[in-house]
Amino acid sequence: MAALHGDLDPYYDLGDYRRPVDTPSPHAQLWFDRGLVWAYAFNHEEAIACFERALALDADLAIARWGIAYAIGPNYNKAWDAFDPSTWRRPWPEPGWNCNSPPRAAPALSSRA
Repeated sequence: MAALHGDLDPYYDLGDYRRPVDTPSPHAQLWFDRGLVWAYAFNHEEAIACFERALALDADLAIARWGIAYAIGPNYNKAWDAFDPSTWRRPWPEPGWNCNSPPRAAPALSSRA
């Protein structure tokens, strides 16, 4: 059940599900779609690998970074208790960090400190 797509390696046929994203690279689009299918199928490790491959093909593809964050986080099959606390990262900047944000965003940012 391998599919060959252009100059890419043969890969398991995941069907034709497609979620168009803003990228000039058709191969990055393909790898993003594969990552999304694997994430929806709860194969998070493979989803992360696909999203990383999409990023390698288009470093500006921010939605692929979202995909990694989505796949790496907690879900039905991996609750917070299963994570190693030494690998946790702080999602917000340190208190006192100034992002030079517009005034309307400043109250929201300061409430997270």
